[in-house]
Amino acid sequence: MAGLEAMRDHPLVGDVRGRGMLAAIELVSDKTARTPLPAEAQPARRIFDRAWENGLVIRAFANGVLGYAPPLCCTDADIDAILEKTLRTLDQTLEDPDVRRALKD
Repeated sequence: MAGLEAMRDHPLVGDVRGRGMLAAIELVSDKTARTPLPAEAQPARRIFDRAWENGLVIRAFANGVLGYAPPLCCTDADIDAILEKTLRTLDQTLEDPDVRRALKD
């Protein structure tokens, strides 16, 4: 969970939560108010597509929550790779002009 907790500093992340091997990242347009990204920015589709391109399979829910349920046989190296690919995906999504417009400065 420590690697996931480090994601809290990312501009798109409003919350991280998890239990055991299940985890979720909540994406927001305003970190203070924890306002979800607007539906018209299509955060779930954009995140899922970028994650897939990065070799990461995640559940990207329409409300801007990313869900993780890796297999129980994952090694520490596997989890590190998932976290690295997640961060890359979030950074790429942040570069998207439609997502940038949705963020509160």
